[in-house]
Amino acid sequence: MTSVRPKEFIVNDDEPFKHDRLARQNRVEALCRLIKELQEPAMLAVNGPFGSGKSVFLRMCAMHLRSQELEVAEFDAWQQSHTQTPLVDLVAALTESITATEKLVVALREIAVKLACRVASTATGGIVKREDFQASEDISAFDKWKETESRRAEFRKELGKVVGESKKLIVLIDELDRCPPARALEILDVARHLFDIPGVVVVLGINEREMRHRVKTLYGQDCDAEKYLRRFVDLMIDLPGPVSNMAEFLNEAFAEAGLRNRLEAGPSQQYSGSMIELLAAQSEMSARDILQLTHRTARVLALTPALESLRSPDWALQHAVIAVCVLRWAAPEGYRQFVEGEIGIGAFGAVATLVEALSLDELLSDGNSIAVMIVAVLLKVGLGEFSGMAIHEFKEQFVDAKIGDATLSERVQHRFYQLDYEYWRADLKYICDLVEFAI
Repeated sequence: MTSVRPKEFIVNDDEPFKHDRLARQNRVEALCRLIKELQEPAMLAVNGPFGSGKSVFLRMCAMHLRSQELEVAEFDAWQQSHTQTPLVDLVAALTESITATEKLVVALREIAVKLACRVASTATGGIVKREDFQASEDISAFDKWKETESRRAEFRKELGKVVGESKKLIVLIDELDRCPPARALEILDVARHLFDIPGVVVVLGINEREMRHRVKTLYGQDCDAEKYLRRFVDLMIDLPGPVSNMAEFLNEAFAEAGLRNRLEAGPSQQYSGSMIELLAAQSEMSARDILQLTHRTARVLALTPALESLRSPDWALQHAVIAVCVLRWAAPEGYRQFVEGEIGIGAFGAVATLVEALSLDELLSDGNSIAVMIVAVLLKVGLGEFSGMAIHEFKEQFVDAKIGDATLSERVQHRFYQLDYEYWRADLKYICDLVEFAI
């Protein structure tokens, strides 16, 4: 049975690193040591592109910090912005997470609501209007300012009491970069200015590039967005690449998707799993992309026959299906050319687009067996009944399509002619129909 969505990563309360596929434990522990040792308030940011595992990283941080009896509050800015009022939403999530006394929780919530209403009133009505000063005795605008400032101080005082009970409060804010620009920056502003008190450490999970885009959306393309964000964030921590051991990560993903017996990445004779590995590595997929890729692969392979042996004709079909999937995912234009182009000869042009899209030139030149296999299988299937073309004609078409030079052509040809007739007998239309189920 397959699914269209990867399972959500679960962080165990007792063993936060039990399923740490991305080998992030050392970095999580280092960040937690830093947080624990900080004496002053701070705002830290864990930076990584979409799908790089920031949310899982923060969840592991939360569990690891709690295991050391530290007070931790978690706020998902995207899913938990129920009231659309950042201060209220943030305090609501905070007071649901912490173990402070009921009296302090109620007091903090009441002050947060009053302050949020005061700030909202100020934002919509304006503290200072030109007409307020038509009469010299009208000083109400200053009274409104003083009231807001008083409530701000009161909020920080009550938050300080919450911190006083546990000595330190860590607030983890995730998914800021998924929020609308104005709300994302307002949450950032609230966290920086109202939570900037001794004992509080705020940790953001952000895609800095996307946050810079949000800043420019609000303040114009000429705004120095990077400098703007650095005014809020004291320390930016970049996550390492999504996968340090691609084969190991992929094999676990294959197992989760029900493909343990059909695909294997790394050194193997299967090729299919290694084709997926090459695609993931060369296109620099995020962890989330890879998980989605494996589930798409599971969907298409569920429609193909089970494999009985390495010499089974079904292996030719599986190799062909995976190779076409690689083409479809990495080079959509080449895939269309492969399917709709001139029969036989169009396969060379399609392969050329794949080589360019995945920068396979060097791998092919070095004789990488997986890259050579993908190219050879695609040409075998794409050429179909023309796969028996003369060596000189193959070389001519190969070079003309700019896949590579004559030397590379000979290397691919060698593998091409090794593939038995089962490959070109695989019906291209049937394969493409299968592949579409995986997209």
